[in-house]
Amino acid sequence: MAVILDSFSFMEFPLSISRQDGFPLDRYSVFDSLEAAQTYAQTNPVAYVGQRIAVVADGVATQYSIKNTAGELEAITGGGGGGTGNVSSPDISNIRVMDKADYDLLPTKDPNTIYLLRG
Repeated sequence: MAVILDSFSFMEFPLSISRQDGFPLDRYSVFDSLEAAQTYAQTNPVAYVGQRIAVVADGVATQYSIKNTAGELEAITGGGGGGTGNVSSPDISNIRVMDKADYDLLPTKDPNTIYLLRG
């Protein structure tokens, strides 16, 4: 029952929020079982396609994305996102940390380099 919204109202909120306790700000972002997360994604009218949620079981969090309007969950893997898969590339040979302005001036970007940008 997850929805796809292409237009919706929003409110700009020019303040920051400071967490006061150890629980999520969005009540529908962390679940204690995969079954509870699936039930939410498949039946709750506020669930939406592309929403990221977490399941915490035995003290370990796994991240999921709501994949489609049927409410299917897809594990987000790699990049520290939890799950069981690993992301790697045997072709990456260099990591460069640089300012975004300098990156924009590069005549060519090396496909075998990961660029970490500041600013």
